[in-house]
Amino acid sequence: MRTGATAVTVALASLLSLPATAQVAGDIPSYYSELDFNLTSPSTWATAVGGFANPGVYQMMPGGEAQFFWTSTHQDALSDWRNWGLFLGGENIGFGTVYNQVPDPEGEGTISVTDYRLALSMGNKTASLGLAYGWSGKDGRDFGRTRVVQVGTVQRWNRYLSWGAAGIFSTETRDQAGLFDVAVRPLGSELLSVWGDLELPHGV
Repeated sequence: MRTGATAVTVALASLLSLPATAQVAGDIPSYYSELDFNLTSPSTWATAVGGFANPGVYQMMPGGEAQFFWTSTHQDALSDWRNWGLFLGGENIGFGTVYNQVPDPEGEGTISVTDYRLALSMGNKTASLGLAYGWSGKDGRDFGRTRVVQVGTVQRWNRYLSWGAAGIFSTETRDQAGLFDVAVRPLGSELLSVWGDLELPHGV
C-alpha cells in the first residue's frame, strides 16, 4: 500500500525523475512496477495516465489530454529511454503505451516489451464505468505477456471523497489482478488530496 499527500508534493516528485524499478515479467505486470511514474492513485486526479490503470477514469476527465513520462537512474536522464509511457485520453476514450527495457536474465544485453491499452468509458462526473483491451508488442512473449481485458469504475460521492476499483484479466491464462484506491479532499478541492491504493496479488 502507498499513500500520498498534497499537490505540491506531487509536483516536486515529478521534477526529481523517480528511479525506474520496473519488473515487467509475467502475464499481467504489477501496477506499481509498470507505472512507477504515476505519482497519485488513478482516481485521485482524472488524468490520461490514471486511465491506463483504471479505464473508468477517462469519463471523469474535463477534456482531452496527452501525457508523456519517463524514468531514469542515469545522471544524464535525457539520454536514457529505457522506461517511458505515452498516454492519450478524453471523456469517452483513451489509449496508452508503456515501454520497459531490462537486463536479459539469460545473458548479456537487454530485452524490452511494449504494452498497449485501448479503452472506452461511459457515465458522468459522479459515476463512471470503463472497459479496456490490452496487448503487447512482438517481444511480449519473452516476458510471458498475454492479451488482457480490463474493467474499472470511479465513484465521486461528493467534493470530499472518491474511490475507484479496477480488475484486469488475462484472456489466455487464469492470471488476474485487482486495484482499489480512495482519495480524501479535506478542503473540498484538489488543492489538498490524501490518497491510498492497494493492489491485490496476481492470480487470486
